[in-house]
Amino acid sequence: MIRTQIQLTENQAAALKALAKQHRVSMAELIRRSVGQLIRTERPTVSDEERRRRAIALIGRFRADLPDVAVNHDKYLEEAYMDWPEKQRQRGYNPSPTGRGTKEILHQRLVLRQAQSL
Repeated sequence: MIRTQIQLTENQAAALKALAKQHRVSMAELIRRSVGQLIRTERPTVSDEERRRRAIALIGRFRADLPDVAVNHDKYLEEAYMDWPEKQRQRGYNPSPTGRGTKEILHQRLVLRQAQSL
C-alpha cells in the first residue's frame, strides 16, 4: 500500500471516527472502501464503438450442439427451466433485482399455455 495524508474537516473526522467504531474497522479502511466505491462508480463508460468491437469479437467463440438454437431458443430455455430441481422453484428463486426473473416469467407462460390447452 501507498501511504498518503489527507485533510478532513473536524466534522468529517468526527463522523468518520464514529463510523469506524460502529463498523469495527479503522478510519483508513473506511477511506479505502470509499475510494474504491468512488472509482467503481465514476469509471468512464465504454464507448459504443468499443462495445461493438467487443460484441463482434465474441462471434463464433461459442458453439451449440443444436443447429436451431437461434430460432428455438425460447423452447430450449423453457426445457432447461423445467429440468430445474423442484426445490429451487419452490423457494421462488428469482435472480432479477426487479422482482420478476426470466424463469418466473417462463413458468407463468408455461402454466398459461397448459391452461389454454385444457
